[in-house]
Amino acid sequence: MALELRRGGRAFRFETASATGVSSPLSGQVWDAALVCWGLLQDGLPPGLACERALELGSGTGVAGVALALTGCAVLLTDLEEALPLLQRNVDAASEGAGSQCALVVLPLHWGDAEAAVAAVHAVFGQPTVDLVLASDCVYRADAVAPLLATLAAVRGASTRALLVVDAARAPEAVRALLEGALADGWLVSRFSTQHTVYRDESLHIYCLRSEGLPEPHLLVGSA
Repeated sequence: MALELRRGGRAFRFETASATGVSSPLSGQVWDAALVCWGLLQDGLPPGLACERALELGSGTGVAGVALALTGCAVLLTDLEEALPLLQRNVDAASEGAGSQCALVVLPLHWGDAEAAVAAVHAVFGQPTVDLVLASDCVYRADAVAPLLATLAAVRGASTRALLVVDAARAPEAVRALLEGALADGWLVSRFSTQHTVYRDESLHIYCLRSEGLPEPHLLVGSA
């Protein structure tokens, strides 16, 4: 099975594990959180979220990372080794369809390996930090929280923000632990108040993490 999504009059086709026989049931699916990201980024980055270099964690089929790249941001998409063949095919297809507008690189990365995260970012961007970290459906288990936070910390610079889409209904304890951990690490946490009219799921929450002193992006409401 493959999913076709449209952006700016162009169609982008994303293969899934069931279409290729790849035995990667989690990373090989297009999850609703990735579609929420696709909708959020339809008209570019939300106001106040400037980005030239981005890192996506747990890229899966590449839907969210491609959506981010189509805003004009260079994106390093990462996942476990077994997910990379399918991810690379989708990235190659998106790059062909978007041409020079889409700057995408795929590399393996295990969350919690700070040295590997810095090395991957430096290899692609020539520096150890990024402007934005994107992760969709990133904490469906509590044991993923500490490695995720460690990876965020490893590539964090003074102006780094993180955009996280989480399933508050499916994993409330993990989401709570993530938000508490982010606050403990010195992030300011706010939640987006709106989603796309088509690509939306009210059980999914979109959070923005930023360092103190950075302006709060628009379309946000309250703090965690």
